[in-house]
Amino acid sequence: MSDILAVMADPHRRRLLDHLSSTSENRCSVSELADAIRSEADGTVQSKKRMRQRLLHVHLPKLSELGLIEHDEGSNEVRYVESTPVETVLDQIRSDSDGDSVRGSPDDDSIDADTSGDGSADGDT
Repeated sequence: MSDILAVMADPHRRRLLDHLSSTSENRCSVSELADAIRSEADGTVQSKKRMRQRLLHVHLPKLSELGLIEHDEGSNEVRYVESTPVETVLDQIRSDSDGDSVRGSPDDDSIDADTSGDGSADGDT
């Protein structure tokens, strides 16, 4: 559970999981996911290309590693793997106020914020 909470500390990953869990069949394309996350971002403007790169190289691998999503690189489709702990956290966040916590605040949207817990920026290798 602590791994799930650590991954969900990032506002982009919360929005990603929230979007996937609310779509029919719990799946969508990486492009659609990038649009959904960008359209929900508060106060920051990121290019679709930049968001797509962050999804492919940072967010999707972290979620896939925990078994929360499956990413088919051939079709570029992402599928949410239903998870009771994730649903519990998302439901709790959604019920707090009006759901702003799922989307994150402008201050939480720093694209290179360290949310990995390893002291490095997400994009650093």
